Amino acid sequence: MSTTMFSPACRVLAIGLLLGGFQSIVRGQTTERTSSIRATATGTVNLKPTLLRLSVPIKVIAETGWEATENLRTVRQSIVERVEQMGSIDGSLKVFGFHCGPNQSSSISSLRGEVKPTFAAKCFVVADFVLRDGEDHEETVGRSQEQLRELASLLPKTESGRRSYSISSSSLPIGLTSQQLQEPLALFVAKVSDEDRAKAFQIAIDSAIREARSTFKGLGIEPSSMSFSQSPEYSSLRQAHPLEAALIRGKSDEVSGIYADQVPYTVRVSVSGQFEPADMKW
Repeated sequence: MSTTMFSPACRVLAIGLLLGGFQSIVRGQTTERTSSIRATATGTVNLKPTLLRLSVPIKVIAETGWEATENLRTVRQSIVERVEQMGSIDGSLKVFGFHCGPNQSSSISSLRGEVKPTFAAKCFVVADFVLRDGEDHEETVGRSQEQLRELASLLPKTESGRRSYSISSSSLPIGLTSQQLQEPLALFVAKVSDEDRAKAFQIAIDSAIREARSTFKGLGIEPSSMSFSQSPEYSSLRQAHPLEAALIRGKSDEVSGIYADQVPYTVRVSVSGQFEPADMKW
């Protein structure tokens, strides 16, 4: 079971209120008008990461598709061998997202008659490493960046000659840009226990109910009924991208983040309270 680390109060974020429109319900000869107030809240617990997940995208450009594919095979093999030498967890190494087609930048230039069109072959290598016990956060981040630099040194030079080795988005997976997905990056992975889920859910539901009741009180009415719903734990802006699928790996018992000291696990819930407009005092 994972070790749970809570922020100052396992903070609750992004609370919103929506006043629902009127709805007409016909029952026999009587028309009843009902409305609702919805409060949405998130509950977050911060977890201690136990795994380091490295992602290395490989792109090889050549004059023909066959040559690009063969060169990709050579580079990919050198990356895989080095990842295994670094001590990746057995069975965690994945190679996926193979693709070969016309190189987009050269295709645009070729239309202008500037250069001969080329082909680009691509794939991704993702592998997990156990975080060392007793290692402080600075050492963990430094080691992950050094590993990425070493693996990136095996890649063909990019057109700009520059590569980044980290990402700056505030959360995962939402917030990653296409450019960030194409660069070597390091993620920290934490296990989510049943206790963690229950804690985050309780924070979210308590906050949503509190906000809904506060609004009802301000309006001077009492809800006739209350209901709640939970949003999906994972929502991607690019669900079709192969890298996101590999980074998340479809496991509901783990969560990824960019910080070595803690990985946030968040639950979002909505509470809806029904009432009759006739009960309102204004």
